[in-house]
Amino acid sequence: MQEAVKVKAQEQANFQQADEQALAETVEVLVEEQPLTKKTPQIEPSERVYLGIDGTLVKARAQNRLMEAKVGIVFSHQLAIVGTNRPQLLNKQYVGTLQSVQAFSQQLFPLARRMGIDNQEQLVILSDGARWINKLAQTQDPKAPLILDWWHLKRPVWQNS
Repeated sequence: MQEAVKVKAQEQANFQQADEQALAETVEVLVEEQPLTKKTPQIEPSERVYLGIDGTLVKARAQNRLMEAKVGIVFSHQLAIVGTNRPQLLNKQYVGTLQSVQAFSQQLFPLARRMGIDNQEQLVILSDGARWINKLAQTQDPKAPLILDWWHLKRPVWQNS
């Protein structure tokens, strides 16, 4: 029984680390210019694959209104340690747009397929809990578990502390 608890705790720690790293790297992409990769990386079969999806409001100056920027990351849990014990995801690709959910979907899911997501046993979708993301996930892969990302999960806990 204790061994099962240890295994579950390690799995949760690995998931949390991958989720936090994906969120941090997604934010980095929004503020830094990333060089375009020439070849889409392939995810090894039988790896767990994650799709991180989020949206944020951006003020469009020309229209003087708010628009939702939609961002996504496709990644596996392949890490390298860079710098001073800083983990970096090795196999990741990003998508971002100010267009519709449908246009975003037409960018994100083909990218995931090019990376080999159809060969995977488990796809996990991480989101902030927004309805548009839940609907998108159910439309694209109804079997994939939809998990509230770590940042949004712990935010209510901080607010209630």
